[in-house]
Amino acid sequence: MIILYVLLLMAINATGMYLGYLFTETDYRLADKYEWLNFKPFTCLPCFTFHLIWVLQVTVAILLNSLQYGIAGVLFAFAIWFCLYIENKNKIEK
Repeated sequence: MIILYVLLLMAINATGMYLGYLFTETDYRLADKYEWLNFKPFTCLPCFTFHLIWVLQVTVAILLNSLQYGIAGVLFAFAIWFCLYIENKNKIEK
């Protein structure tokens, strides 16, 4: 059962990272399509990805009725946010 939880964690994290990139950095950017979404969580890749992942992880944890999964999911969401924040901070724009 633990292996399935780990695979589910990885799948949700990968999906969240892809959707975060898609909705903040590409032509499908939500802030460009909807002016009322032009504020920090929707214009920032690390912020949007973090919120998307933790909401998905907590939703799955509630469906699985697993507190441990929920805690692990939020910790993974925070770790991904931190990595994206550091990467975004060190990015040099020309």
